[in-house]
Amino acid sequence: MKPYTILTVPDPRLRQKALPIETVDDSIRDIFERLIVTAEKEDGVGLAATQVGINKRLIIMDVHDHDEESACGNCKIYRLANP
Repeated sequence: MKPYTILTVPDPRLRQKALPIETVDDSIRDIFERLIVTAEKEDGVGLAATQVGINKRLIIMDVHDHDEESACGNCKIYRLANP
């Protein structure tokens, strides 16, 4: 799955108010999965849809322990709609 491109300041899309999610369907699940791929590629622990140019209230958060001994089997990724 191809990662998104992360927007940077001063991109005006970063200042838009994100729209609420009415229904979590397959298209929303696909966005969540691509956000996860993007965050992993950038070595991030969280990412909002707005940060990749998607004007929706979606975020992902990786809450596992990021020390050297932590294995991916301990990963816990939250997918939040309308946080």
